[in-house]
Amino acid sequence: MWEKFVFLASLAAMTCLMRASVGEILAAEDGEALMREALSACVAAATAAGHAPRAESMQRTQSMLFAHGSVFSASMLRDMEAGGHVEADHILGYMLRRARAAGADSHVLTAAYCHLQAYEARRHRGSAG
Repeated sequence: MWEKFVFLASLAAMTCLMRASVGEILAAEDGEALMREALSACVAAATAAGHAPRAESMQRTQSMLFAHGSVFSASMLRDMEAGGHVEADHILGYMLRRARAAGADSHVLTAAYCHLQAYEARRHRGSAG
């Protein structure tokens, strides 16, 4: 489960923060570096929890997160684009808390989580008015 969680949180953090597909992110000047930072924070969190991703899992994850030209994105981004609720706290919030506890550089996860919280606040404000 942690291996899947590392992949999902990395993908959701970056595609939601950038509101772009993997390929679009990687086409940006610093896209690959930011993707690596997000993945590194998630791996550190999993490792600190005693569930370091296995080599074959990391290879699969990296092949999907670093596929130039890929149109792949997280379902959370599709939910955002449709104006729907996102599970920011359950996925990114939890991973961010674990990454911080592990002492990992979590700046990218912090930005992604903040972005999703702001999205939810705006969404809620729109439905309340």
